[in-house]
Amino acid sequence: MFEDRIDSIETNELMVNCSAEVTKGQSQVNDIGYLCRVHIDENTVIQNERGEPIKLSELTTEDVVRIVPVKPQNVKKGKREFTAKEITVLEQVK
Repeated sequence: MFEDRIDSIETNELMVNCSAEVTKGQSQVNDIGYLCRVHIDENTVIQNERGEPIKLSELTTEDVVRIVPVKPQNVKKGKREFTAKEITVLEQVK
């Protein structure tokens, strides 16, 4: 699970900045930005913090989201593409 901003939105997927998760625990961090490709399928729950459903079309770039993958992921090891079980919008940019 990690939280960050949406970089771009495509049909059934988001590109999310996951740099903080990739570099977590490192003392020497370079300035490279890391993006994760998050697939959305018919089982993915998209909601706000109150648990109210949100449509993919209501999301915008720069929204801050918490993503829970279907299976645990180690984005530090280079696998930065996965399907989301749950996407919670923490901060929505209007």
